[in-house]
Amino acid sequence: MAKNPKAIGKQSVNLSTNKTRHILIAAGHGLSLDKVTGASGNQVTDVDNDIAFSATLVGTPSPARLVLKLISQFLPGVAKPLDAPAPTDGLLSITLTTSDGSNPPPVSDVPVDYVADPQAP
Repeated sequence: MAKNPKAIGKQSVNLSTNKTRHILIAAGHGLSLDKVTGASGNQVTDVDNDIAFSATLVGTPSPARLVLKLISQFLPGVAKPLDAPAPTDGLLSITLTTSDGSNPPPVSDVPVDYVADPQAP
């Protein structure tokens, strides 16, 4: 039987400064995100690439799902030389906070591919 190779879609984040992207966080079996108020320090980081994103909780579609709005704080030439190539992918590290100070569920690192689109809204 002939194989039918297909292209695949992947999660991407706009690396251009001040550009927005949303990340959906889903709780694992038996976990709840209903007390989560956002990301620790209102920030999400890609430690490997030394990139920060401001993070704001924008929605909780259910107790097991929440949406964070990320805004890129990437500044070419700050963490790496200006002529260094921008990273093409990374792992976002997300630590959540709760309204009552209880321990929020840990979040697995989120693999992303970066795009640089300074003309995007």
